[in-house]
Amino acid sequence: MERQSTNTVLMIRPENFGYNTQTAADNTFQTKPKKEDIEKSIQDSLGKIGDFVKADRCYLVKYDFEKQTCTNLFEWCSSGIAGRIHQMQAIPFIKIPDWARRHQSGEVLYIEDSSRLEDEAEKYWLEQFDIKTLLAVPIMSQNGCFGYLGLNFIKKIHEYQELEQRLLSNYGQLLLTLLKRKSNEEEIIEKTNE
Repeated sequence: MERQSTNTVLMIRPENFGYNTQTAADNTFQTKPKKEDIEKSIQDSLGKIGDFVKADRCYLVKYDFEKQTCTNLFEWCSSGIAGRIHQMQAIPFIKIPDWARRHQSGEVLYIEDSSRLEDEAEKYWLEQFDIKTLLAVPIMSQNGCFGYLGLNFIKKIHEYQELEQRLLSNYGQLLLTLLKRKSNEEEIIEKTNE
């Protein structure tokens, strides 16, 4: 780790960890999993990402722009942290109105300290999930924004590092590929059963 002389922000360089962010994201999937193993692979890989960045929660959320909702598809929690996946099903955009719009434009959402938020609704939303710091990186596909990968820091406030954003962006593209593969395989099975 190095400090830049003109800036007091602590910079984490990927090469200090012996590999780059793409390699870290690629290594979360050692092999091409079979359809039935895809969900387990995603769950396990969320844990690897969460452990790597020392997050308390790491999760994948899918947007449904037609229904104006978002749904948590997968979630990993560190030891002692309560899962919230069951509370994050078909959440109306109105509860977090800016997030979908900002993610659609490719913007990363970073809230360093939820207690300092001026927007009371957003502050309440994060506090009910015990979130002190949030990083939410959009997952972009050819059709627009699929959803986002989120990191929550619950035990303490966390200063965002560019490495975390790059890691989540690369990882998000891998997840999107896996989810498309799973969907394609399900469609093929459905058609052969007709």
